[in-house]
Amino acid sequence: ALNEAGKPAQALVELNKIRRRAGVPEYSGLTQAQTRDAIELERRLELAVEGHRWFDLVRTGKALATMTAKNYRMQAHHVLFNVPQQQ
Repeated sequence: ALNEAGKPAQALVELNKIRRRAGVPEYSGLTQAQTRDAIELERRLELAVEGHRWFDLVRTGKALATMTAKNYRMQAHHVLFNVPQQQ
């Protein structure tokens, strides 16, 4: 949220807390776009096999491009969720 609010330096402080705990090099001097990519990568690594990746891809609009690059036969409507008929 900090990064998207135009505060990538503050977002890096929070992201680096995770990296420090893991014992890996910290990020510094990243642009807002680079920080966004770093956060997405960190979520992918931290939350591996917890089922968050698909929803992250859909939320960021990267699902179709990512899945077709991996040779999945996917179309744009596959990222949509059905609305129950009761609703």
